[in-house]
Amino acid sequence: MKKSNSLILLLLSILVFGQSCERFYPDEVHNLNDGKVLRIGHGGLGFVSLYPFNPYPANSFKALKLALEEYKADGIEVDLQMTSDNKLVLYHDNYLDSKTHLKNCVSNYDYDEIVGTEYKLGIPYDWFQSEKIIDLESLLTYVKATNLSPLIHIDIRHFSHCLSAEENEVRMYQLVDELLESLMRNTFPLENVLLNSSSFELCNYIMRKEARVDVSFEINTEVDNWIPKVHSAGIKYVTIKPKLLDQKLSERWHNLGIQVITFGGARKKWNIELLRTNPDIIQTDHLSSLNELLLE
Repeated sequence: MKKSNSLILLLLSILVFGQSCERFYPDEVHNLNDGKVLRIGHGGLGFVSLYPFNPYPANSFKALKLALEEYKADGIEVDLQMTSDNKLVLYHDNYLDSKTHLKNCVSNYDYDEIVGTEYKLGIPYDWFQSEKIIDLESLLTYVKATNLSPLIHIDIRHFSHCLSAEENEVRMYQLVDELLESLMRNTFPLENVLLNSSSFELCNYIMRKEARVDVSFEINTEVDNWIPKVHSAGIKYVTIKPKLLDQKLSERWHNLGIQVITFGGARKKWNIELLRTNPDIIQTDHLSSLNELLLE
């Protein structure tokens, strides 16, 4: 038993030592913002995890508030879905079963049935959190009430696994229309909003609305094929998975005047790997380590 405990302590020491030895200097970044990388809290504080310990579900009020007020993020990223009665709520997963007592998809429920539903994450997370699903307007109201002026990245999760292709086709445009109306109704500063979608058609729809919000197209495959299409559409941002991104690809986008967003970085080492791809914006799962790398 003693040998086993000693081995565990040795492995933990190596892990901590390895993390502490990582070095990165902000002037190593070359992007369209003169090397400055915007720090966006991915869902607030990222996904729940044991290390680093984070008990707050993505998109929950506590996670978003801490990201802005305690970690001083430049902004936050949230996931937007639409209820059966065309109201907008913040929730990440495809199914409600994964983090609540409800079944199936957000699209199966009316607004009143979803907002206020408690997150159920299991032990030990539920010992530390009592968060509930919130709607978009609650977030906008909170942000406007502060003296902050953060960027709000809204990931439009337009596809419901509980609906047919035809139903999703109709609803994705309804979602965008309701979103833009909500922003206008709340007199939210549109220059602080970026809308992200993996649907090129939806990105083009938003562009045609001339809504004065920035748009990012999320690319998951065949990056080379999308470069001329995105450039021709006049889209100024792309969101790219870390596994697809490197310095050369960032440079190709930058040469076209298009900013690069990437995401993840739940460890300091992983945030360094993201930074070395020369992004303009990181939606990070670990704000404290990204702050340490860029601000200290």
